[in-house]
Amino acid sequence: MKFKVFSATYNRARESKPFVSHQIEINGKKMLSKWMEEVRYSSYNSITRYLVWQEYGCLPKGTDINDRLELLKVRGINPLMSAPGRI
Repeated sequence: MKFKVFSATYNRARESKPFVSHQIEINGKKMLSKWMEEVRYSSYNSITRYLVWQEYGCLPKGTDINDRLELLKVRGINPLMSAPGRI
């Protein structure tokens, strides 16, 4: 699995409690598609964001999961069946 990514680790505090945060940044459509095929997201929220972006070419600002499900339904897309890398 060869990905071109930027990764970072941050030491942060939330409500005065320290914690370590990890971030991976994937750049480009090709790398995102590869990530979705090989690694996948398990979060329904992330899956619907990806599918709306893939279908419409953008992700409208301020959409919540219900908005995205409706956008996908209009196009006849079932997120559970259409998620990349689905087993």
